[in-house]
Amino acid sequence: ISKDRIIGNRNFITKIWSANNFLKINKCVLKKKINFKKIRLPINHWIFNEFIKTQILVNKNIENFRFDEAARNVYKFVWHSYCDWYLEFLKAVFNSKNKREIEEAKNFSSFMLSNLLKLLHPFIPFFTENLWIKNKFNTFFKADLIVSEWPEYKNQNFFSNNQVHINNLIELISNIRSSKAELNITPKLYCDLVIFEKSKKLKILIKQNINLIKQVGRVN
Repeated sequence: ISKDRIIGNRNFITKIWSANNFLKINKCVLKKKINFKKIRLPINHWIFNEFIKTQILVNKNIENFRFDEAARNVYKFVWHSYCDWYLEFLKAVFNSKNKREIEEAKNFSSFMLSNLLKLLHPFIPFFTENLWIKNKFNTFFKADLIVSEWPEYKNQNFFSNNQVHINNLIELISNIRSSKAELNITPKLYCDLVIFEKSKKLKILIKQNINLIKQVGRVN
């Protein structure tokens, strides 16, 4: 087994640990059972749909004894969808003054962490059980992680509308980051942005997500 692979896996554990610390700093605690019909934030709709897609893939992988593929799919969801995008978007919510959105974000982000730990448990059981207890999920769900229910969510149709919307937003911010990299602009540096595209859809996307784009894309 290569040294680089060990280092990569260590970095992955560190990524999850950092994500957990971010939630703790922002006082994210799973206080009540999730009522999906009352979830309003598009980013919460998006991350839940991404989780469902991952869960379905992982189930198939495990049934077919493709544990390498199962681990790869969980890794991709945790690193990119949850940590790189979802938590970045949450920063803008936590920095806002919208109490309802902040409370929803706190509860739902913690709920998603509990599901994430369930998917990770077959691969890194000691670490996930440790975080499960630290977040008091054993008290909330009245079970240790090793004997908790495996997530089996069905597609939530009422969440599908925001999937394309958030994916378009991610594409826009990714393009902003790429442009800054090409121009040798420091990623964390805020800069002005001029868009010559006359698309109505793009204008609506920017108008509806102006604060998210400014904060996550690092533009004025």
